[in-house]
Amino acid sequence: MKLSNPGEILFFVPDVRKAHGWYSDLLDSPLIFEDDGYCSFLVDTTRVGLHPADEKSPNGAGSEVAYWRVQHLQEAIVYFQDHGCRLYRGPICGIDGIYVCQMKDPFGNVWGMMEQEFPMPRYTRQPARMKMGLFCPFTV
Repeated sequence: MKLSNPGEILFFVPDVRKAHGWYSDLLDSPLIFEDDGYCSFLVDTTRVGLHPADEKSPNGAGSEVAYWRVQHLQEAIVYFQDHGCRLYRGPICGIDGIYVCQMKDPFGNVWGMMEQEFPMPRYTRQPARMKMGLFCPFTV
């Protein structure tokens, strides 16, 4: 199992809609995906995503998660588990159609992983309440 370069840095914010204008201006980048519960920008070849803060990932210092690209998410999960990590979030198919999960290592650090192919998608606006099972089924 080999990690590729980080494909996304995810920031947890109190309100995605209120935050996306500020991040767009700061990054000098337009949105490439927008939904009520997630939006993302493309900075060079890396996504910068905004996700609602919650109990597991409150906003503030240390809340961002790097998502490493992997060829096969299921294989990566097993590999990380064999090295003492445990699932922290997911795996799920995100509202933007990318398979993701978070693993927590024995030292408390969170590793995001994403199964994604290139090229990066162009801007899309998805319905806020798309049914995940119909969108892209995924099981581990």
